Amino acid sequence: MADQITAVPVAVSKWHKIAWVLLVVLLLGSAGGWVWYQRQHVAVSKPATSSVGTGATSTTSTTTSSPALFTGTVQKISTDLGLFKKTDAATPVTYYSAGTYASGPLTGYERIIAVVTPDSPGVPVPSFLVTKDRKIFSVFKNPLAATNSLDGWDAAKVTAVVDGVTEAPDTITLNDSFGAVQIEVTTAFDQSNTTGTNPLLLDTDISARTLLGTTSGGLKMYDDPYAAQTIDPSADAASKTYVQTKNTYFQGTTGIAVIDSAGLVYTYREASATTLAAYVAAKPAYDAAVKAYNVAVAKIQASSTPNANYPDYPNITEPNLFFEQSEATTTQPLYSTYHAALTSVCSSDDNAWVAKGITDGDLTKIGTVRGQDMFVLKDANNPLYTAQYNRLPDDADFKDANKGLSKPTFAEYVAKNPIIFMKDYFGRYYILGEYQFVLPSGCGKPVVYLYPPQTETVKVQFTAPMTLTTSVPTYNNGWTVSAKPNGQLTDLQPQNTDCAQFSPAKFGQEYAAAACASHTYPYLFWAGQGHSVQYPTVTTGWVVSSSDLAAFMNKTLDNVGFTATEKNDMLSYWLPTLEKTSAPYYRISFLNTAQMNQIAPMSIVPQPDNLYRLFLDWQPLVSKPTVPIAPQQLEKVNRTGFTAVEWGGLNR
Repeated sequence: MADQITAVPVAVSKWHKIAWVLLVVLLLGSAGGWVWYQRQHVAVSKPATSSVGTGATSTTSTTTSSPALFTGTVQKISTDLGLFKKTDAATPVTYYSAGTYASGPLTGYERIIAVVTPDSPGVPVPSFLVTKDRKIFSVFKNPLAATNSLDGWDAAKVTAVVDGVTEAPDTITLNDSFGAVQIEVTTAFDQSNTTGTNPLLLDTDISARTLLGTTSGGLKMYDDPYAAQTIDPSADAASKTYVQTKNTYFQGTTGIAVIDSAGLVYTYREASATTLAAYVAAKPAYDAAVKAYNVAVAKIQASSTPNANYPDYPNITEPNLFFEQSEATTTQPLYSTYHAALTSVCSSDDNAWVAKGITDGDLTKIGTVRGQDMFVLKDANNPLYTAQYNRLPDDADFKDANKGLSKPTFAEYVAKNPIIFMKDYFGRYYILGEYQFVLPSGCGKPVVYLYPPQTETVKVQFTAPMTLTTSVPTYNNGWTVSAKPNGQLTDLQPQNTDCAQFSPAKFGQEYAAAACASHTYPYLFWAGQGHSVQYPTVTTGWVVSSSDLAAFMNKTLDNVGFTATEKNDMLSYWLPTLEKTSAPYYRISFLNTAQMNQIAPMSIVPQPDNLYRLFLDWQPLVSKPTVPIAPQQLEKVNRTGFTAVEWGGLNR
């Protein structure tokens, strides 16, 4: 029959889909549809009308543009299609119509995208389905899943699994020096909602973006513009200067938005051809390892054997524009590693910053990296150098974080060229900064409590790239612990942790030496930086005076349902941290579970029934703002079944 499509047999399983392309993670507890690629790699050409600067060599593809795969455009569906077995007000689902297939095996089928605001610890991934009548649906097959199960979907509506087809390729070849890798379908949290969960939505707005070029398949590529930050007049002078420097010199990032023929926006990261080729070569083995991991975990979950030995989640080196000193050809001194400049917060997306207002006359060539010219600023007192240097902590904290190394003076720091400029494929200067020194700033002491209904072996792993500066016990591709219902954790891999590294005199680690000696811990402690997404801009919260700070924090944590132990643990670290700034006022805000699942996505096996993540974002203020900010509505901890709770905060 004309309306039939070939379905893939499915088996019932409690395990669901894996996040795709670069950020491949196990989405425990949420169903999803996988987009399988019709064209894995494409070339690119620039439009004759686009202004992309100089210094880039374009390779014009001889391949003609493919006919549009879709008719129609992405439209939000106002009604709830009810495709999942159950809905939770705390995890809203938003549905979109994303065009109708105009050719191929899915001709005539409407593409549906379900965007779930996740409360599970993985990266949120939209689910793709197709339908002819919005009554019966088929979900896209996930080739890396242990089984392509329909568990989690309403069986009366979602009846089959099919091979998905998309226009968006896995990677794009720009020329012999540059390419791009797909990261995700572009989403954003709805920040207008201040009364509960900020739902995750598709982001299809390209009005502020500039056209960069067109792929050989006819898909348009747009830039990723920088959203200038508002300078808070109540902030301290250093914070104001830092924000002003970014506003002055950042035009955007090297991220690329690729738009399919229905207007669906995909996020890509520009990368060197060298790192992209290595990624492409490693991807088949990585995909096989992910599938093997999923199969192994599914077998363990189906077994009644206690204290199972959970496998490690696979890793892959991501493509980007960063470089190591060994890849450079120069007579000038360099640091060992260069990543995005001015990176000091809890999370970044591994794109470089595109420079604004920097001309050829501002720069001096000092060598090459992978055959591409690299430059430094002629003015050693440029504010970018100051901002990069001011990321470093005071000497005592610098020594502690960098194995006793003394903090360099500003002149010593600049002499080794901490800021490097290079040109990307589109002829834009991008800015890299030294990444050699360890910074204590970033995600500061997030800790994870585990409360299973009965004593159980639990494996916790990050499923996207993280740079960890501290972990207790030591993180070695994950933690494996025996967790008791009261939260007590026994490290099942004590050989990975050297107890001599812990000192009772170290703030925040007073317990660690004794816990290490007994292999028993109250929680899993980590600190560092994520590399999945840019740290979000905070627009809601509270302004609290220093005299009211302790009472406010106590009341807030009581209201969200923290236990006395969790509350005391958090306040014993963060109250002194805030108070040492001696500010008269503080802006207090919190990132929620869904936001932290993007910043630091985790796999927790077995899957918790409930996960709650609370992350303190704060800023010292020299005065009380004249314009109040909108307060947040924080969700409460649900402690039904196996519960995982995490708190943390932003180290400044």
